[in-house]
Amino acid sequence: MIIDFNDNWMFSFEGDEKTTPIKLPHDAMLHSLRSPDSKGASGVAYFNGGVYIYKKTFKAPEDWRDKHLTFHFQGVYRNAEVSINGQKAGENKYGFSFFDIKGDDLIKAGQDNEIVVRADNKYLPNSRWYSGGGIYRPVEVYVQDKSHLLYNKARVRTLSIDPAEIEISIPHEGGEVTYAILDQEGKKVFEGKGDKGKIKIQDAKLWSDLTPYLYTLRVSLKNASKTVDEEEIRFGIRQLTYSTQGFFVNGKKTLLRGGCIHSDNGILGACSYKEAEFRKARILKETGFNLIRSAHNPMSDSFLQACDELGIMVMDELTDMWYQHKNKYDYATDFLANYKEDITKMVDKDYNHPSVVMYSIGNEITEPATSKGVEMAKELVKCFHEADDSRPTTAGINLMLIKMADGKKSVYKNADKEEKGVADQGTAKINSTFFNMIVSIIGGRMDKMANSKKVDKITSPVLDCLDIAGYNYASGRYPLEAKAHPNRMIIGSETFPHFLYQNWEKVKALPYVFGDCMWTAFDYLGEVGIGTWAYDKEDRSFTKPYPGLLAEAGIIDIIGNTEGAEVGLTKTVWGLSDKPLIYIRPLNQLKKPTKAMWRGTDGIASWSWQGCQGRKGIVEVYSSAPYVELYVNDKKIKRVKTKKDCALFKHVKYVPGTIKAVALDSAMKPLNENSLISSNGSLNINIHPEQEKSEKGKLAFFDINLEGENGIVESNADTTLEVKVEGGEMLAFGSSKAKSEHIYYEGIFPSHYGHALLVVRPTEDKIKITIKGETLAEKTFEF
Repeated sequence: MIIDFNDNWMFSFEGDEKTTPIKLPHDAMLHSLRSPDSKGASGVAYFNGGVYIYKKTFKAPEDWRDKHLTFHFQGVYRNAEVSINGQKAGENKYGFSFFDIKGDDLIKAGQDNEIVVRADNKYLPNSRWYSGGGIYRPVEVYVQDKSHLLYNKARVRTLSIDPAEIEISIPHEGGEVTYAILDQEGKKVFEGKGDKGKIKIQDAKLWSDLTPYLYTLRVSLKNASKTVDEEEIRFGIRQLTYSTQGFFVNGKKTLLRGGCIHSDNGILGACSYKEAEFRKARILKETGFNLIRSAHNPMSDSFLQACDELGIMVMDELTDMWYQHKNKYDYATDFLANYKEDITKMVDKDYNHPSVVMYSIGNEITEPATSKGVEMAKELVKCFHEADDSRPTTAGINLMLIKMADGKKSVYKNADKEEKGVADQGTAKINSTFFNMIVSIIGGRMDKMANSKKVDKITSPVLDCLDIAGYNYASGRYPLEAKAHPNRMIIGSETFPHFLYQNWEKVKALPYVFGDCMWTAFDYLGEVGIGTWAYDKEDRSFTKPYPGLLAEAGIIDIIGNTEGAEVGLTKTVWGLSDKPLIYIRPLNQLKKPTKAMWRGTDGIASWSWQGCQGRKGIVEVYSSAPYVELYVNDKKIKRVKTKKDCALFKHVKYVPGTIKAVALDSAMKPLNENSLISSNGSLNINIHPEQEKSEKGKLAFFDINLEGENGIVESNADTTLEVKVEGGEMLAFGSSKAKSEHIYYEGIFPSHYGHALLVVRPTEDKIKITIKGETLAEKTFEF
């Protein structure tokens, strides 16, 4: 039996007498004070660290006596120590892996018990981006007999797809196993006995990104004819093959339309709520991604469940560091002692998820510049193969970074130094974002700098020990590898979004290049401003000052809006839109921006710029058609030939009304058209629920917009909004505004380009939401 263990916890910062009742998951770092002198600096969005104490008092039922009890923690950041009734019960160093705490001899049945979790995140910097802190993923209790199933250890493997045959393995302690296999509609398609076996499924439906069909293995453990334990495992029947001719899912060549994401959930911080993970996956799927790279740590189980259901493939990544530090206090200290266990846990979590199609052994690791590092790579590949030989291994290998590390102890200099009173990430001289700074200076030339024979020689030992070589920012090498390395298979594990057109042309033309993963698909907290187009003087340096919050590097913004121009580029290049898609660079900015390499444009899909009438700006239209004509209020502005799927129109005068783009073929005949219209009339606050109906206990998401009377969002009338909620708990309220001293749990935040997002956990059947703005009348909505 699996029991939800997330209610009725008490939280405090160590040394602080104040305690707060909470429900897990909980991001303690989000509730720490932000400050300009944060030791994590811009990397962690100027949040501070701390030691977090979680306590829960609960009465263990009498029938727990003589039971096998396991407390399953899906994720605690970081250095977790667990005690039960005053006795140490276990610990876990890695902040991104699950761990189990045995409670058999520590829990007192029929009495009150206390469990205490201490998470030590006080030493910063320990991450290059916002990690969050505390018990940020759910907790469960497994209550089982001494004869029991080994939860999370059962495995279902596809042996063939024509005919469909699977192999099952069901580890257990004592008892006898029976099982049934159910289809997605709940119909029984097979039943049997025994803990191992090969099973043929008649008329099986296969899992792929296009047809994400799922089966369920329902397992029962019997002892003396009595059922003592049960478990359900969802799985998909799918087969992966790959060669220099391509990556194949169920025998069909599949081009991997990939994006990298960090594991936070935007304004919810690091909290891994099931509804938030599904929402994130849904938005990614709707945008066109069929592959997600987990950057740079194992994904939550909830996100993988969402990918299983929606049809998104996943490259799950082990870590951002090995035994050399990138930050002074990062996991490199504990990596060598724990990597084998970390891999075992990651594979146990991933094995039955059909969405997981490959494992990454690490990101931008510099150790392979030495023979010791290459041996480490081989060891990690071996560990993954021994745990799961059904999936290929890869890594995010930054070829130039390894070249720069050749002969050096570490290119991440701050790993071995500490500046008094200076946050390591805050100065260029000793900066863990070393490579990113170089890229910001060198620009687009970085993709070609890995083309030399010297770089090839230094990086080949590690690339050749991987099943699929992952190239970070080295797409210039793709055409060279057919001759230089005829047996090498490649995935663009990290690339610039605005290079997608030329990269995708290579993916289509070169069968040994399986796909492209842009940085990033979804914006995230921390690494402040690496994608910012800076208009203000103080933001023009690489390291953005306090109170910066966001990377601004995602083609989807932090609250899930897909109105950015790079979404239009992505959909056009991938052939997912047959209409010309129109975007306008912000008309309310008068200065020329300092551009960032991790964003190719800051255009948005809006023709609503109150107060900007007569101002001239840049209009981008994305279309695969040869030509595009642009009209403003039915007046033809210009015809432009598209280049790399983009038609760029400069000096377009803003006149409220309608802007229209018409795609033309080579004979100048119209193919299709698209338009944007301006808001009109008085401005109002409006709210749009993302779900049809809110349910108690389940997160509900509400899009809050500043709209004209015609329902069109106004992009140039932003104001600070204040929200109050009745009938539910407000978990987060915020927008994609990148700089603010407000934080997301306060209920006060400025809108950005007319948008904001509210997240509520309903406690009643009806929710009342009241919103007011500095210049807008208060409005109340009921749902």
